[in-house]
Amino acid sequence: MLYLFAANEYALVEKVIRKTVDALLPERNAFNYVRYDMRETPFSEIIEDALSYAFDSSVRVIVIDHA
Repeated sequence: MLYLFAANEYALVEKVIRKTVDALLPERNAFNYVRYDMRETPFSEIIEDALSYAFDSSVRVIVIDHA
């Protein structure tokens, strides 16, 4: 499943992302939740992470800022 959130209001996007992540993955952990900044992270690294399996969960959440 893929979600795309975009808006001119950064605070609104952050609120929607937080609520969505909380609904999908109530207990965030380093294995199943990661956040990247496209200005600092190579796209290949993000894709590699996206292709990995969730750990002890059916859900893996990857948030990409400045995509």
